[in-house]
This record gives sequence, structure tokens and C-alpha cells, in this order.
Amino acid sequence: MRIRPPVVVLAGLAGAALLGACSSEDRVGEAEEGIAQVLAERLDGATVVVTCPEDADLEEGASLSCDVAIGDADPLEVPFEVGASGSVRLAASVLPTPAVEQHLRTELAGPAEGEVEVDCGDDPLLVRDIGGTFMCDVTRITDGVGFTVAVEVQSLDGSITFTVATTTTTATTVTTVPAVPAPPP
Repeated sequence: MRIRPPVVVLAGLAGAALLGACSSEDRVGEAEEGIAQVLAERLDGATVVVTCPEDADLEEGASLSCDVAIGDADPLEVPFEVGASGSVRLAASVLPTPAVEQHLRTELAGPAEGEVEVDCGDDPLLVRDIGGTFMCDVTRITDGVGFTVAVEVQSLDGSITFTVATTTTTATTVTTVPAVPAPPP
């Protein structure tokens, strides 16, 4: 099933940081600030800290990886590309984990015939290449039946598809009483 989550997921980072004709260190600082500002806006004002290598190549066509930390979470490596006029844009899709989980809850409630809880992991962001996949655990609240959902990233704008990969059941113990033989006639 092809889905586009109802949230903006960091697709249009082109122009997030337009780098001026400053020293290399200043340009890296500008890139970090610009990227952090755009990510914070797209993550509803979350605190975002971006750290790029001080010696990053910021010439058109260059690639760079920066560490991005959301709130108190551990930083994740996010790839970027430097475009024309010094713009910095994403080179992989960046999806806010809570938005993906909410989207899957909404999409799967009908087919699951009830509310579901979704867990796509502890990281606040999921960083994947186009075609990359990740797994989410889904549990139907009413009876505890679990599913594993494979999610595939379709584009930088955060379009995803998902497939229910497996179903698991919760183990229960049933105590049975042995049958008592009937008395002889």
C-alpha cells in the first residue's frame, strides 16, 4: 500500500542553508544553523542540534554527513548534498518516528479491526535511503495479537509503503480438567 504521511517530513531542505562567501569554518556554522532551523520548524519547534565536520567540503556537488540530535536523543548521522548557490539539501529521507507511528496507527486500525499500538523504535528520526526499509511492531490493543510491518521509503518527501510481514500471537495457558470415565453399567 502506498502512503504519504500527513506530515511534512523534511523533503524540501534545498535552500535550508545558503552559504555565503565566508571562511570555511563560518560556512560550516551557517550550514549547521540553517539545517537546524529548518528541521526545528518541520518538527514542531523541537530542539535540534546539528554538527557537521569542521573541514566539510561545501562546494557544489559535494556530499557531507552531519550529526543531528533532536532534544536529548543521541545524534543520528544524516547525509546532505551541496547544491547550486551553496544550498544544502537532504540526500536521504528523514522521517519523524512519532509521525510514522501515528500514520500507521491510522492506516492499520481498519484492517486490524481495532485500535493498534505501533513501535518503530526509540530514535526520534528514521533516516533511510530511497528504497530503504525499517520494521515496526504493531499490536492490536483488544487482544494483543502482534504484527510486524515492513515500511519502505519511496521518496525524499517521505512517501512510504508498508506490508504486514508476520503475525504473532500471545501465549496463553489453558488449564483443562481430565475427563472422568463413566461408571460401568
